[in-house]
This record gives sequence, C-alpha cells and structure tokens, in this order.
Amino acid sequence: MKGTCRIWLRRAPYATDRVDLDLLDEPERSTNRQFATESLRARHASAHALLRRALGQTLGVDPSGLCFELGKNDRPRLANQQGMLDFNLSHSGPYVACAVVDARRVGIDVEIDNPRMDYCEVLDRVTSPAERSWIQNKSPDEARRAFYRVWVLKEAFAKARGDGLNLPFAEITLMPRSSGLVQELKATGERPEDWSFARFDVNADAALAVAVKSEDPRRRGIRFEVVEGRELLC
Repeated sequence: MKGTCRIWLRRAPYATDRVDLDLLDEPERSTNRQFATESLRARHASAHALLRRALGQTLGVDPSGLCFELGKNDRPRLANQQGMLDFNLSHSGPYVACAVVDARRVGIDVEIDNPRMDYCEVLDRVTSPAERSWIQNKSPDEARRAFYRVWVLKEAFAKARGDGLNLPFAEITLMPRSSGLVQELKATGERPEDWSFARFDVNADAALAVAVKSEDPRRRGIRFEVVEGRELLC
C-alpha cells in the first residue's frame, strides 16, 4: 500500500452487532458499556471494529489480536509498530470511517449535516475571510453544504497534525474549488506541498475529508483508495 491512503466507510447498525463487539479488546468493551444508549454503543462498536478490520487487512493479521497504545498528544497508535503505519478514525450520525497510510500522518473526518445546528453562529470562528465569502455567496442550501465541505477538510487537517481544537481555524484556508483545493496554511507553519487532501460527499447528508502529510520530499503525492463504502458516496 506504499503511496496509497486507504479509506473505509460504513453505516453503523442501529443495534450492536455481536460480530463487531467480539473483535474489540476488554478496554474497548468497557468503554462501550459506558455509553447511555444502544445506538451509541452500536456506533462505537462498529467504528472500532471497522478500524481493526482495516488494520488487520492491511497488515495481514488477526484484527482481534491488535494492541493499541497512546502516542503523542494521546493519539492512539499500534503498539510495537514504531510509526510505520498511521491511522485515524471518525464517526458522525450513522457513519463511521477510518483511514490507514504508511510512513505518513493521516487525519479523517466525517460530519453529518445536523439540521439543529446553525452553522452561521460559528462561521466567524472557524472559517477564514476567503472561505466565508465563498460560502456566503451561495444559496442557503448550497452554503450549508459548502460549510461542511470546508469544515471536514479543516478537521481532517487538525487531526493529522494532532492539534484537535487548538488549530487556528479562522487563520487558515482549505477551500474546495473545481480547479483544485485552495490552501493557505501559513498560520500553522505548514507547507502546502507537504499535504495531500481528498474530499467526498456521503449520500446527501454528510461530508468526508482525508488529510495526509509527508515530511519526506520523496514521499510527496499520494493516491486515495476507497476500500469499503464506495456505494455511500455520491
């Protein structure tokens, strides 16, 4: 899989799948039991089982035997892998997604369009002036979709960097255009040439993005492959 970032996407079941639960280790099952509703338990089990299957398939090992540990900024990583593989996991609404890449850093984010959220209330805090202009020049429905397309790119970028909510969201630009992604990353000290992005629409109600960083000039440029869940993309 050298030179390829592989993506898995699925819709979580409404009730916990026993096959999913059986793949998890005891700490994961303990966390699962703490969720208050069956739908949340089902999504958690589905997401972590998906990640295990993805890593097991990539490494050619039994996914139930994988062990994890916390790395920098408490970011999960495979124990004893010494950074050879990087992975990231995301879930929102009914969707769970993960990405796996070799010898690079990866972040993935999926976000469902929440009709109860007024995105205009956070627009000034999380978008740059260029992004706001691009979003606000669209019709209301198109503007809402545009916001989520920007948001997942920024979240994926933040997760690959390990920033979480500490990223200066309003000071960077990651804006999809038909001719390619508009990138302005100076506020983070990053160079656009070190980064590769992919963005997808999920059905009609969610957006997904993946960000990959390569610090080695020989490893710049990457191919994105959707291994599972292509039928959910529109």
